[in-house]
Amino acid sequence: MSPPKESPPQKMLILRGNSDKEGKQYPDEQGNIIAWPDGALHEKAALAYATCRHREGEVLPVPGDPEGDRDKNTQTMRALDKLREKDSPFDAIYGFSGGGYDVLHILRQLKAEELKRLKLVVVLGAPPVGKDGKPTPDGSGSPQESDFRSSRFGKPENGIDWELLYITNPPGDFKTPKNDKKHMFGPEYCSRKRNARKSHLDGPPAMAKRWRATAESPIRLRRDQRRAEAVGALVLADGRRRVRAAEADEYRWHGRGVILIRMHHHCAPVVAPQVGF
Repeated sequence: MSPPKESPPQKMLILRGNSDKEGKQYPDEQGNIIAWPDGALHEKAALAYATCRHREGEVLPVPGDPEGDRDKNTQTMRALDKLREKDSPFDAIYGFSGGGYDVLHILRQLKAEELKRLKLVVVLGAPPVGKDGKPTPDGSGSPQESDFRSSRFGKPENGIDWELLYITNPPGDFKTPKNDKKHMFGPEYCSRKRNARKSHLDGPPAMAKRWRATAESPIRLRRDQRRAEAVGALVLADGRRRVRAAEADEYRWHGRGVILIRMHHHCAPVVAPQVGF
């Protein structure tokens, strides 16, 4: 009897931002302004985030330029072709800047059966814009974060239900090379915000594997709950293991210091360094 075939790995479709053929606008990972003929994106950080979410990242090699109509621009049409393939492995879509705006135009054109495949939607650097096409200082305009939510496209009981990660731009205190043009460093900020850096997740591989396999674990809180939630640092402890609150999908107070925590299934290992408050 032949062994069962392994299912192909799930993939994340990654969409680039606008192009800049003359190299006058967007910095690379070192902060140097360079040309981006295929669309601006810090690929390494975007692909690292896909890996952290247990997916294989695939960057679409076309820019996210509007081309007059984002419903029909090259990036939108190429992405729709990928997502509509029979037995498509893509269950996540990640759009940066112009690609982030294209994500909404893509979602609106997918059929219900195609939307059901999606489990994760990431939109970075695509803040609401006014009628002039420029980001509004007060956050008015469109698209809004709510426009990307799965509830706008269907109901969970009908199979349309995805996680949304929506970040406009890194905050002012987020350090970047040369400390300017923070917009381009949205992918790096996204990874750090989700505790995806290996330096934040040190730990024995065997321990990490065991924790990944355990979706829910009772963990004792060694500090005052109110203080722990306010600090948001390494607040949950079980023996010598400590876990950042931000790495938990949810945790609830059950009395006697017992918390039920649901770990992120995507970021591993989850054993954090022994750092106190």
